[in-house]
Amino acid sequence: MDCEADGFVYQGKTVVLSTRLARMNPAQRFFIIAHEMGHVHLAHHGAMRSFVARIVGQHPEETLARRQLASSLSEISHQHEFDADAFAVRAMETAGLDPEHAAWIFDSIGRDKDNATHPSARRRAQAIRALAHRPTAQ
Repeated sequence: MDCEADGFVYQGKTVVLSTRLARMNPAQRFFIIAHEMGHVHLAHHGAMRSFVARIVGQHPEETLARRQLASSLSEISHQHEFDADAFAVRAMETAGLDPEHAAWIFDSIGRDKDNATHPSARRRAQAIRALAHRPTAQ
């Protein structure tokens, strides 16, 4: 699909990839695909839906529910992104690919800021490098 995002998961089960992936090297494409598969494997869509349903159920007053959701959704969404990145880094290592290629994706974006759904590119690159350079268990 020709879309702005490199990839996303639709309704928790369909991975949609952008034609923009053609501009990336094979290791970077692998990371993007593995990242989106990580969202599916880790059931992030279902977890988010359950969280929203729980908050709405606990707060019959709409204003309170909206306030609670607004204060919590970014943190949860950011954690899901870090978790999907970690899933993809592990997959890259298993496939014999250097996760530094994934960090370069975020380096190329620059020093943006966190938004409602995603941590900054700088934070993601740092997290990927920290995962990739951790000592292996003996």
